[in-house]
Amino acid sequence: MLFIKLFQEIEWNFKMKCFLLLLSFFLFVECTYDVDLKPVDQTRLLNDGNSKFWIVDCLYKGNINHADPNLKNKDLIVFFVSGKCIIQKVKKFAQNGGDIYKYVVSVDEFGVRRIVLTRKNKKWEFRLNIINSEKILLTPLSKKNFEYDMVLIPFPEN
Repeated sequence: MLFIKLFQEIEWNFKMKCFLLLLSFFLFVECTYDVDLKPVDQTRLLNDGNSKFWIVDCLYKGNINHADPNLKNKDLIVFFVSGKCIIQKVKKFAQNGGDIYKYVVSVDEFGVRRIVLTRKNKKWEFRLNIINSEKILLTPLSKKNFEYDMVLIPFPEN
C-alpha cells in the first residue's frame, strides 16, 4: 500500500521518462538478440578493399625526421587486399615494381592494432596507430629490426 501511495505521488513527467527508458532498453535487447556480428576488417583502411598506395611521409628516429622531402625519393607502399604489399622508392616503382612482402593486421585483447610485414628472412612488426583516415603511424615493436617510426599518407593527387 505504501509503494502505491509513493508511486502516485511521483510526478507524471518522471514516470513517463522511466517508462520510455525501460521501453527503449527492452526494444534494444529484443532487436539485438540472436544477431551475429561481423568482425571488423582491420586491413580495410590500408587497402580500401582492393589496393591502396601510401607514401612514407616521415621516418622519425627520436624527434628527427630522416625522410627525404622530395616525393620521388620517398618510399611507396602498396597494400593489396590479398595480404601482400610492395615497398619501393617512388622514382623506381615503374622500373621494377619493388619488393613484395606479406602483411597481417591483428588486434590484441587490449584493442592494440599490429601489423607484421614479412619477406624471406625479414620480419618487421609495428604497432599500427590510426591518426586519421589520411595518416597512419607505424611504430616498430623492436628497434633491432627496424629503427624508425613511419608516418604513412595516401599517395598525393598532384
